[in-house]
Amino acid sequence: MLAGLAAVASRLDAQGISTTGFVGVVRDDGGEQVDGAQVQVLNHATGYSLQTSTRRGRFRVSGLEVGGPYAVTVRLLGYAPLTRDSVFLQVGEPRLLEFVLEPLAQSLDVVTVASRAGVFGADGTCRLCVHSAMTCRS
Repeated sequence: MLAGLAAVASRLDAQGISTTGFVGVVRDDGGEQVDGAQVQVLNHATGYSLQTSTRRGRFRVSGLEVGGPYAVTVRLLGYAPLTRDSVFLQVGEPRLLEFVLEPLAQSLDVVTVASRAGVFGADGTCRLCVHSAMTCRS
């Protein structure tokens, strides 16, 4: 009888694992792990979506249905977003993903800062006005 109970418990344990997830690392192009990157996981089959963020360059998403397809997108200000699409999950260990973010090329040729201050009358007209502008070129 005891052997029968052990066999039933073993089958129940095997049936208990029905979800899985992702673990991942996010680095910049210099190899440094990136904090605060937003990670979005989308199950294309069900529409289920969730978000998390990286801590010390790492993230974990658990409790996901086996199967897919999933899309995993990583975003961080100043970097091009990166997506892994058509990712499928299996029962067992979480799927490991690694992302290397590339910086967005940004340059400003001209920056103009303008301001206006003054003393205004009751009718809304400016009695004493100061206008200033500053232009910087790279």
